[in-house]
Amino acid sequence: MPSNPQSPRIHLPKGWQDCVQSAVLHAIALAHYAIVYACACAADGIEEWLSSAQWTQLKNAVRAACRRQADLSRDPTKHVTLSHRAWLILHELAERDGVTLSELIEKKLEKAWMRL
Repeated sequence: MPSNPQSPRIHLPKGWQDCVQSAVLHAIALAHYAIVYACACAADGIEEWLSSAQWTQLKNAVRAACRRQADLSRDPTKHVTLSHRAWLILHELAERDGVTLSELIEKKLEKAWMRL
């Protein structure tokens, strides 16, 4: 019984990676279309269960989520690890100024960053 059989070597044509990438993108686009279509079908019957204000709120929430997703594709978020004290300082300052933690960091540190 062989202990470690060798995988067969398969010679792939030049540019095969581009074809695979294109296929993956097409599969993602098709999945997105299916999800949008399913949501549209589900939404057809939902209006009778929601008030006009609730329906408007739902549509606005969906639009905001789409905008956030589009923003992330252009400028993906980064994750950082903060000590509890650092987080507490940032959180309280951001809350006082009515901004997000990211907006606070950009606002307070942008001048120092530009001088680098």
